[in-house]
Amino acid sequence: MNIKTLLTATLFSAVASTSVFAGELKLPEYIDALELNGQDIAAFQDVIPLGEGRQVLTLQYKQLHYTGTDSHDFILSTPFYLVVDNQGDPIELVTDKIVSVQEAMRFSSAPKAMIKSNGRLQPANIKTRDELLAQLALQTDF
Repeated sequence: MNIKTLLTATLFSAVASTSVFAGELKLPEYIDALELNGQDIAAFQDVIPLGEGRQVLTLQYKQLHYTGTDSHDFILSTPFYLVVDNQGDPIELVTDKIVSVQEAMRFSSAPKAMIKSNGRLQPANIKTRDELLAQLALQTDF
């Protein structure tokens, strides 16, 4: 590796490591964040640092539900997308309590949640992949 490449890599990593996050999103234990703005997120994070402005998170519901003494069901949703206009405040994704397999199946097929910020709840902007692509297509000139 030549010195120019080494200096460039060092400079890039210094800038990347000092990037400022404008807030964070706390997730329930049964929702995994897969991506933030198209970039992979390390597994098993329940608090996601967010940049300022519009953020798009790819999320997935995953939970093991015991249905008897020796049986269980693992419920896994298709990925869904949370669009957040972050103003720098910490926010939390809040869902109804999911206890039964039926509630988990219902949530995984049509996720609904609220965003809690500064003690206030408002509906979360959750989209399917097709809804998100359609919205992006309407905002883009081809």
